[in-house]
Amino acid sequence: MADNNRNVRRRQTSRTAIVKKKSKKKIDKVTIIGFVILVLVLGGIFGAYMIQQAEKSRQEELTKQILAGALPEGVVAKVGDLEIATSAYAIKYFSNKSQAEQEKKLTDAKAISDYWRNGMVETQTSLEWLKQTTLEQMKQFVLYLDYVKKAGFKLSEADLKDFEKSYSDSLSQQFGKDTDYKAAINSIFHVTLEDYKKYEQSSYLISKYQVQKLKELNLKVTEKQAKAYYDKNIKNYKDKKIVQHILFLTQDPTTGKAYSKAKIAEAKKKADAMLVRVRAGENMTELVKKYSEDTGKTQNDGIYEVTAESQLVQEFKDFGLKQKTGATGIVKSTFGYHVMKEIVNGTQSFSSAKKSIVVILGQTALNDLLQSAFSKAPVAKMNDDVFVMFPNLILSA
Repeated sequence: MADNNRNVRRRQTSRTAIVKKKSKKKIDKVTIIGFVILVLVLGGIFGAYMIQQAEKSRQEELTKQILAGALPEGVVAKVGDLEIATSAYAIKYFSNKSQAEQEKKLTDAKAISDYWRNGMVETQTSLEWLKQTTLEQMKQFVLYLDYVKKAGFKLSEADLKDFEKSYSDSLSQQFGKDTDYKAAINSIFHVTLEDYKKYEQSSYLISKYQVQKLKELNLKVTEKQAKAYYDKNIKNYKDKKIVQHILFLTQDPTTGKAYSKAKIAEAKKKADAMLVRVRAGENMTELVKKYSEDTGKTQNDGIYEVTAESQLVQEFKDFGLKQKTGATGIVKSTFGYHVMKEIVNGTQSFSSAKKSIVVILGQTALNDLLQSAFSKAPVAKMNDDVFVMFPNLILSA
C-alpha cells in the first residue's frame, strides 16, 4: 500500500514538473516574441527618426546651398498643363514678402523673423498667406502669358530694344549703377540674373499686349456709351481738381542726390522757358511727352487728380487745391521744377472726362474678355516637395 502511495506521489510530482516545464517554455516563448516585437518597434521608430533627421539635414544643406547660390530650376506648381517655374514663383514670392514687411513697417530683424514664424493674416498664418497669394498671382500670370502666346502676339524689334533699355534702367534705379546685379538679384530673389530677366521680359510681353488690346477696345467705345457712363457716374466728376505738369529734375531720380548748382540753375531756366510756351497755348500733352522728366508720364501724360489725401509732394498739392481752372505756374519741390496747369477745378465736363472714360470702358471690356477666358481654368496644384524650400529660406535667414 505504501509502495502504491509512493508511486502515486511520484506520478503527481512528475506531472507537476512537466506542467511547470511546459509553462516555463511558454513564458520563455512569449518573452522572446515580446522582445522581438519591442526590438522591431524600437527599430522602426529609430529608423523613422533617422530618415526624418536625414531629410532635415538634406533640407538644411539645400537651404545653405540656395542661400549661397540660386534655387534649382524646376516646376513648383501646375495649372492644368501649364507649369509655374520655380524661379518665376520665387521672384513673386519674395517680392510679396518684401512688400508685406514694408506695409507692416517691419525693419528690425527680430520683428521680421517673429512675423513670419508666428504672424497671422486673418485666419491664415503669414507663411500660408504668402504661399497662397503668390500661387494665385502666378496662376493668373501663366494663364495670361499662355493667352498672349496663343493669340500670336510677339515683341517687335523695336519692342525688344525698348525692353532692353527699360530693363537696364530698372536695375539701375533699384540697385544703383555700380551694383553687382547678379549678386543683388540672387540675394533678394534667390534666382539667377538670367531667370530674372526672362521673367521681366514675359511681364513686358503681357504689358505690351495689354496696351495694344486696349487701343483696339478703346476704338470700339462709342460716344453714346461714354456719355451714358458719364451721366450714370456724374457724382464722380463733381468737385474735381486735376492738374498737368512738366517736370525738370533737380536731383538724381535713382539716388535722390541733389544735382550741382549749375544743373539746378539749368533746370530752372528750362522751366521758365516751358511756362512761356504753355501760356502761349501749345499742346501741353505733347510738351509733356517730349520734355517732362517725370517717370510716370508715359502712363498718364503728366496728369494727376489732386485731393487732400493724395500721395504727392505738398507744393504740388497746394497748387492743385488752390488754383482755378486754366491757371498756370511753376512750383519747386524736392524733385525739381514743375511747370503746372490746372485742367479742372470743379465739375469736370464730359469733353474733359471723355478720354479717361474711354480708357475705363476699354479696360472693363478687356477684364471681361480675360475673365471669360480664365473662368474655367483648373485649380493650381503646388508641388510641396519643391515648395518646402521657400519657407525654409525665410525661417533660416
